[in-house]
Amino acid sequence: MSNVFYMPPVTLMGPNAIQSLGAELTSKELKKALIVTDSVLVEVCLVRRANHSQY
Repeated sequence: MSNVFYMPPVTLMGPNAIQSLGAELTSKELKKALIVTDSVLVEVCLVRRANHSQY
């Protein structure tokens, strides 16, 4: 059995990418985002802010 994974062709990266996430999701009528991170970004709570942001 094969699986299909579709990922829209949008990648936000770099400074202030997190601040753009909500507007980008809204403009594309998306409800979820795949956030790829590392231990440093987890330590500085960047991932927590993204998970709890209002858009």
